[in-house]
Amino acid sequence: MGRMLSADLDLPDVLLGVVRAEGVVNGPSPAGLAAELAAEAARVGAEEGYPAPELKKAVRDVLRTRGYKPAGRGKPASEYLAGMARKGDFPVISTLVDVNNLVSLESGLPISVLDLASSSLPPSCASAGTTRATCSTPRARRSGCGG
Repeated sequence: MGRMLSADLDLPDVLLGVVRAEGVVNGPSPAGLAAELAAEAARVGAEEGYPAPELKKAVRDVLRTRGYKPAGRGKPASEYLAGMARKGDFPVISTLVDVNNLVSLESGLPISVLDLASSSLPPSCASAGTTRATCSTPRARRSGCGG
């Protein structure tokens, strides 16, 4: 039996999406994925104000409800990726990272990948009132997600 993700968040306007993939082997991105990522990065790079201001505000507002400061080096990954696309030098890294980046560029949303095999605990997110969110992966704890 695999590890499960549990979520207990009091955020009625937020939908948590989870995709679980087993037996995935990471490696260099296939040419088709690299081409699709390059095309999407070019599209995003040419679009002024991407992600849309209302989406950018909504993502940042969700992060702020739990005390996170989404600015500077802590800005959402979707904004960082859009900035890289605008510079015109979008890297191809690996299959899993590139799929993640492609979904983020297409949606304008920050996306995360967790390797459950390298985690000692099953990941979970829970809210404690309106001031704190706790994510129970070792990396999240190191990054201060436990706020």
